[in-house]
Amino acid sequence: MASKPETARPTKMSDGNRDLPIETRAAAITSVNAETRTIEVTWTTGAAGDRFDWMSGQRYVEELVVSDKAVRLGRLNSGAPVLDSHDRHSGIQGMLAVVERAWIEKGEGRATIRFPKEGVDEKSDAAFRKATDLGPDGRPFLRSLSVGYRRLKIEVDKSKDPQVWRVVDWEPFEISFVTVPFDVGAQVRSDKAETFRCEFRALPGQNEARRIRMRMRALETAR
Repeated sequence: MASKPETARPTKMSDGNRDLPIETRAAAITSVNAETRTIEVTWTTGAAGDRFDWMSGQRYVEELVVSDKAVRLGRLNSGAPVLDSHDRHSGIQGMLAVVERAWIEKGEGRATIRFPKEGVDEKSDAAFRKATDLGPDGRPFLRSLSVGYRRLKIEVDKSKDPQVWRVVDWEPFEISFVTVPFDVGAQVRSDKAETFRCEFRALPGQNEARRIRMRMRALETAR
């Protein structure tokens, strides 16, 4: 008889590799230059954020390390797109602006984004007008942005409840104007969601403690 194909088993949380989906974080507009049609944004402060691991069914806290060593800025500085609501599937129709420059400063990720000249694209013009239309409080009508990024290396602290995933190697690749920034309660995971391979590392001492517990259980079973 032909053997039945093995069912894929969830990957356990330990040292090793896993495929993780793209994540997003809220960003903020910090300054506007109407003459050059540019906007400066802070796309990360590294603040901790609640997440949900679809593989284990557990919530965790994600901490992004914001440093020149931890953040790969190559894609942002190569003219990354500024999109409408993370729409990566509509081609140039979903593109509103472009990242002119991205950098790390005082523990924050910052970028200058540029819109095309007036009249080139109606959607871009509308987004720029909304982003520069200031209310009585000095805040723009369109004020919510979000950054899309992939995680490449994570240190997991299992001593905390919930666990803390400290992202020590990650790559932002697009910035989006959104109506509502990142909210863990509104996340939906699709089976067709794009994923990227990520390396996991337990914090020093945690793997050894796990091996000791496994050895003790084996000894108790052998008695």
